[in-house]
Amino acid sequence: MGVAIMTKRNPCRYLKEYMNQQGMIVQEWQRGYIQDRSVKDQLYLVSPGVGGEMDERWYNYEEVKLTKGHWTNRRPPVSKKSFWRRAK
Repeated sequence: MGVAIMTKRNPCRYLKEYMNQQGMIVQEWQRGYIQDRSVKDQLYLVSPGVGGEMDERWYNYEEVKLTKGHWTNRRPPVSKKSFWRRAK
Protein backbone atom coordinates (compact mmCIF):
# COMPACT_ATOMS: atom_id res chain seq x y z
CA MET A 1 0.00 0.00 0.00
CA GLY A 2 1.16 3.51 -0.84
CA VAL A 3 1.33 6.36 1.59
CA ALA A 4 -1.09 9.22 0.87
CA ILE A 5 0.74 12.46 0.18
CA MET A 6 -0.78 15.52 1.79
CA THR A 7 -1.01 18.53 -0.50
CA LYS A 8 -0.51 21.96 1.01
CA ARG A 9 -2.46 23.69 -1.73
CA ASN A 10 -5.43 25.30 0.05
CA PRO A 11 -4.30 26.94 3.31
CA CYS A 12 -7.10 27.75 5.73
CA ARG A 13 -8.15 28.41 9.30
CA TYR A 14 -10.68 26.07 10.88
CA LEU A 15 -12.67 26.18 14.11
CA LYS A 16 -11.52 23.36 16.37
CA GLU A 17 -13.45 22.30 19.48
CA TYR A 18 -11.83 20.51 22.37
CA MET A 19 -12.28 20.06 26.10
CA ASN A 20 -9.76 21.67 28.46
CA GLN A 21 -8.64 20.37 31.88
CA GLN A 22 -11.53 22.10 33.68
CA GLY A 23 -14.06 20.30 31.48
CA MET A 24 -15.04 23.41 29.51
CA ILE A 25 -15.52 23.16 25.75
CA VAL A 26 -13.09 25.53 24.03
CA GLN A 27 -13.29 26.72 20.42
CA GLU A 28 -10.23 28.18 18.70
CA TRP A 29 -9.13 28.87 15.13
CA GLN A 30 -6.22 26.73 13.94
CA ARG A 31 -4.24 26.63 10.71
CA GLY A 32 -4.57 23.74 8.31
CA TYR A 33 -4.89 22.68 4.69
CA ILE A 34 -8.01 21.64 2.80
CA GLN A 35 -7.49 18.30 1.07
CA ASP A 36 -10.90 17.89 -0.55
CA ARG A 37 -14.34 19.46 -0.66
CA SER A 38 -17.92 18.28 -1.07
CA VAL A 39 -19.94 21.06 -2.70
CA LYS A 40 -23.17 19.03 -2.44
CA ASP A 41 -22.85 18.58 1.35
CA GLN A 42 -20.95 21.90 1.84
CA LEU A 43 -18.03 20.26 3.65
CA TYR A 44 -14.24 20.63 3.53
CA LEU A 45 -11.80 17.83 4.40
CA VAL A 46 -9.22 19.64 6.56
CA SER A 47 -5.79 18.38 7.60
CA PRO A 48 -3.80 20.22 10.30
CA GLY A 49 -0.63 20.04 8.21
CA VAL A 50 1.26 17.57 10.40
CA GLY A 51 0.68 14.70 7.99
CA GLY A 52 -1.15 11.40 8.09
CA GLU A 53 -4.74 10.55 7.29
CA MET A 54 -5.69 10.07 10.94
CA ASP A 55 -5.90 13.82 11.60
CA GLU A 56 -8.17 14.68 8.66
CA ARG A 57 -11.77 15.66 9.48
CA TRP A 58 -14.76 17.06 7.60
CA TYR A 59 -15.85 20.59 8.60
CA ASN A 60 -18.80 22.72 7.47
CA TYR A 61 -18.15 25.69 5.19
CA GLU A 62 -19.06 28.02 8.11
CA GLU A 63 -16.27 26.55 10.28
CA VAL A 64 -13.52 27.07 7.67
CA LYS A 65 -11.96 30.28 6.31
CA LEU A 66 -9.84 30.00 3.17
CA THR A 67 -6.62 31.99 3.58
CA LYS A 68 -6.48 32.96 -0.11
CA GLY A 69 -10.23 33.56 -0.21
CA HIS A 70 -10.87 31.03 -2.99
CA TRP A 71 -10.43 27.37 -3.87
CA THR A 72 -7.32 26.46 -5.89
CA ASN A 73 -6.66 23.12 -7.52
CA ARG A 74 -4.97 24.00 -10.83
CA ARG A 75 -1.27 24.27 -11.49
CA PRO A 76 -0.10 27.42 -13.28
CA PRO A 77 0.32 26.86 -17.04
CA VAL A 78 3.82 26.35 -18.41
CA SER A 79 5.09 29.33 -20.37
CA LYS A 80 5.10 28.84 -24.15
CA LYS A 81 8.48 30.58 -24.25
CA SER A 82 10.09 27.65 -22.44
CA PHE A 83 8.89 25.28 -25.19
CA TRP A 84 10.17 27.64 -27.90
CA ARG A 85 13.64 27.85 -26.32
CA ARG A 86 13.88 24.09 -25.80
CA ALA A 87 12.91 23.32 -29.39
CA LYS A 88 15.88 25.26 -30.82
